Amino acid sequence: MAASRTVIRQVACARLVFGLEWFALLGNTGTREVRRVARAHKASHAVHAGPHVGSVGLATLARPPRGVLLYSAAQLVAQRFSTGAVALVLPMEPERWWFVAVHDGAVIARTDHICDSMAEAQTMIHALRQAHPGLTVLDDEDGALTLHTLASELCSEAALSNVSRGKRGWGLWGLVVVLLLAAAWVLSATSSGSVWPRRTQKSVTLQDASRAWNDAISSSHAGRWVHGVLGTAQVANALLDLPVRLDGWQLQKADCRATGSRWQCLADYGRDTVDASNRGFLARAPEDWAIEFTPLDGARGRWAFDARGLPVSHAMLRAPGHTDHHLFSELQHIRPAFSQMVIEASQPVPVMAPVDESGQPLPRPDGLPRYYTRALRVQAPLRSLSLLLPNSEAMFWQAATLRLEPPVRPDLTTSRLHLNLQGVLYEQD
Repeated sequence: MAASRTVIRQVACARLVFGLEWFALLGNTGTREVRRVARAHKASHAVHAGPHVGSVGLATLARPPRGVLLYSAAQLVAQRFSTGAVALVLPMEPERWWFVAVHDGAVIARTDHICDSMAEAQTMIHALRQAHPGLTVLDDEDGALTLHTLASELCSEAALSNVSRGKRGWGLWGLVVVLLLAAAWVLSATSSGSVWPRRTQKSVTLQDASRAWNDAISSSHAGRWVHGVLGTAQVANALLDLPVRLDGWQLQKADCRATGSRWQCLADYGRDTVDASNRGFLARAPEDWAIEFTPLDGARGRWAFDARGLPVSHAMLRAPGHTDHHLFSELQHIRPAFSQMVIEASQPVPVMAPVDESGQPLPRPDGLPRYYTRALRVQAPLRSLSLLLPNSEAMFWQAATLRLEPPVRPDLTTSRLHLNLQGVLYEQD
């Protein structure tokens, strides 16, 4: 096991340990498996919260204090947050910060890290958001959790166990005895004509397979997001609130892109009158915009906002059959108000099958959820989006583009403000 920055710190009446290395446990998560993983990584101590938690924290402590219980600070955080993804950054003197993240009660690998700067912690949080868009970040300013709070919530599940106990040095004579016994066994087996026994693989129980498959399914939709009704209304309102004219500048196009749990938007304007100026645009533009000029006749405003919605795993999704019978019937009623509405065939979300110790795929147990997606493309006057809102419960939008079209006679499917949406409809069977 590579040396890690493991720190033992006295907090109130407790000895807390920071900087463990965390590994996922697939299949058997019992004590024997924990010790096997610890020995494989040459760790002296391990922490494991029990048979229902698929991760183990390891540490190599050269001189652990005797007669004193040590507690993993990261596991104490995991005990508090059994659902969802939560990250925590707390200061550790001198000029260091501790970063840890947990997901559904398990410490995430490569967190539980001592950072040399807050910038390093922020970089790790940014990288973690790519896999967990719904990540909630706590810090000491929130007052929600401190080191002293952790020290007051000690539990046996967070205590480190010494996995190196019972080891004895063989010495040279012990090695000779082992070699002699092994040679005698080989000669006996050869003379009796017996064959080498095949290594037997541990049988994988249904519970092990279900746990491994659930982990694989969770990984398959990590980072997938559903905007739903509230999130769709939010981006619609962001476009409706755009000023069409700004002190002699005319809106040309607006474009919003979903990046994880945030919307990144821009709006392009062109000079429409001879007295329009950059100074006037800056004076009238929304305060939260970052402005760029190009340089005499064009202006672009950039802004971002947190998207409302849920991770796919927490959303209320319908089966493909329900989509065909009910949702599509509702969409057919509003279809005349849209210039284009394309929904492609349902496709399963790919899942990488877990494997056993020999590398063979584990059979998928019955009753586990299956997720599907349908690609969506919608074009319509901006006003028509209100008709889609009640039916957008399981929809995620990748992009929303608004264009100011040339003057036309408006009708049911045409308008100067024309919207193009691209997204995904999620289903679960």
